[in-house]
Amino acid sequence: MQKFFYKPILFLLIATLCTATQCPKKDHFPSYDFSEKINLYPEQRIYQLGDTIWLNHAGNTLYDTKSNQHFSTDTLSVAFGLQTSTVYNLAPDNTNVFCDFILNGKNMGSQRGYYFGCRTGENFNFTLGMVLIKKGTFSIDLDAYLPVASCSSSGYYNDTGFPPSSVDYQLNITDGHKDIYLGVTPARRAYTKDYVYNALKAKKIFFFKVE
Repeated sequence: MQKFFYKPILFLLIATLCTATQCPKKDHFPSYDFSEKINLYPEQRIYQLGDTIWLNHAGNTLYDTKSNQHFSTDTLSVAFGLQTSTVYNLAPDNTNVFCDFILNGKNMGSQRGYYFGCRTGENFNFTLGMVLIKKGTFSIDLDAYLPVASCSSSGYYNDTGFPPSSVDYQLNITDGHKDIYLGVTPARRAYTKDYVYNALKAKKIFFFKVE
């Protein structure tokens, strides 16, 4: 009878030790939360038709907000993207794009999403030009939580290697020009006030005019 009495106690002890020492779970996949600044220049309220707005990421590292560490992007694939489809005070436009993108001297047309690193060979220390081709009132809106992955095709298994992670971007600007947004007729606004105010606070959106 004694051996049956001790078994529950033994199981309870093991469970307590696992709780105290945080025994690893096979289905737990840790990840990194990267955060990066995107420089925008020249930072203006009003541009002229044909001007170029430049977006730049300086350096080949990613900053992890969880560990406060910087990781090299030499063996990583890093995504970057933004929305340029918000057009104000214009007649209906099927393309709905106000610029041509220039990367490494090549005209990328209306391409708004990019991968840097092993997938394309493009350097994460990049400068992306936006040649303004339409007049009107517009915004640049950075995409959120884009994928960061290892160049290794084996992926991440059994808690080894680089885990699937994401990167969030913020604009390195002094003013997102809320007044320009508020100056647009409410019926012509593509975003709600709540969204815009939060995006401005997070420095993820930038309003401007092209004349």
